Amino acid sequence: MLRVKDGNKIKRILPSSPYSNKAFHLVPYGLGKDNDPSPDAANPYAQTYRGNSGGVLHLPGALNELWSKAYASDGAGRYEGQQWMHWDKNHLYGLTDFISAAHEFTESGERLYLSSWGGGIVELTDGDTTGWFRTSNTNGALLAVNGNTNDLRTGGLTFDDEGNLWGVQSLVAAPLFKKDANGNWSNFALSPGADAVALKNILHHDGMFFIQSRTNGIYAYRASDGLKRQISSGTGSGNLPSNHVLSMTVDQDGELWIGTDEGLVVLYSPSNVFNGGNSDARPILFEEDGVVQKLLGETPITSIFVDGGNRKWIGTRGAGLFLVSQEGLQTVHQFTTANSPLLANDILSIAADPTSGEVLIATAKGLIGYRGDATPGYEGNVPEASIYPNPVRPGYQGPVFVQGCPEGAVVKFTDVTGALVYETQSNGGTARWNGKNLSGQPAASGVYLVYITDALGTLTAQGKVLLIRQ
Repeated sequence: MLRVKDGNKIKRILPSSPYSNKAFHLVPYGLGKDNDPSPDAANPYAQTYRGNSGGVLHLPGALNELWSKAYASDGAGRYEGQQWMHWDKNHLYGLTDFISAAHEFTESGERLYLSSWGGGIVELTDGDTTGWFRTSNTNGALLAVNGNTNDLRTGGLTFDDEGNLWGVQSLVAAPLFKKDANGNWSNFALSPGADAVALKNILHHDGMFFIQSRTNGIYAYRASDGLKRQISSGTGSGNLPSNHVLSMTVDQDGELWIGTDEGLVVLYSPSNVFNGGNSDARPILFEEDGVVQKLLGETPITSIFVDGGNRKWIGTRGAGLFLVSQEGLQTVHQFTTANSPLLANDILSIAADPTSGEVLIATAKGLIGYRGDATPGYEGNVPEASIYPNPVRPGYQGPVFVQGCPEGAVVKFTDVTGALVYETQSNGGTARWNGKNLSGQPAASGVYLVYITDALGTLTAQGKVLLIRQ
């Protein structure tokens, strides 16, 4: 936007925005403002998550349908505090196609790893590049495709509970690699069947790793004993609708949600893959008009994101975006280009800022945001309610949000006499009030008290909000 003053004074105004409309992958990081920054946390590794911050990393790299390089040279970005920042390609050793990232807070500051499909891994400390990892400086852990040192197809990255960095690389003999907390590198074969095949993303849950392949389903690895398994189509083998896995995530109940090009399934007990129990995934079934149906049928599921309330945001190829309940039995929202500002019905990636709950949606035509109403639940000892907007001014038609809630908290709004005006349950750490009373009418102007109680009925936090009507 250009501002012209006195006929000849021109100022260029640039809004905070992503550097590129490309977004191959969006990665949330941090625990948000509801995190307990106390150094007395029980888990020593969790102590390093200080500052009550978080955001979303923007990876604008790109791969084609065959998972080959697209030479996307847009660097990488970050969205935090409703502001965008960008790391230029030249700041990242001139590498292209950044498709994944892993983030941690340490005693000395913030550390970030970016994965380049073709160029290895870039390390940043407090925003400055501090390392470029490839075959020559990782004890041979990062392997080149067919010996070509300019072709290191490093894909997904993740941290385990001890602060070790894990990742996966494609088309090599030992595709799983690890950088321990002391900086030592190693790699692991996933044979039989997973070596020298196309692998892209990796998830960690409770000492188990799940690795996405292009055409062979999912490979699983247990760090404690090196046990390896495969999840694929066919009863007794994983029962996936297809071996073309497009997305996967683990929810807050430890369930593995898997999106394929022929629909969605859930593996309710992932540990059974290693322990010999039933390891077949199942579709989510519901009844409508007397007919039992599968959630989303055979729609290709391109992205799955679990919000702070354990609800699932599901992106599709061609059918837009869905928000479903924790179990997937109820559809909360369905967004398409026909009923919303969604830019395209092909969804590439979904992530939410854990601080604000804002959901970022990457589509085939660019990025768009949605004001979500879920954040991670507060787990600390000294909660503090954050209520916004506050005051609620005349003309405002949106909801009032309350953050700082424990998981599944009951949140009550009363007038100054103590009369109940509204009651709801939080989604994770955030509750939402539509500004109406129990009769469904707009609440009158005045001060309203807010009380937050946990699952045991204990008052954990309180606050107040001023509502101003015209």
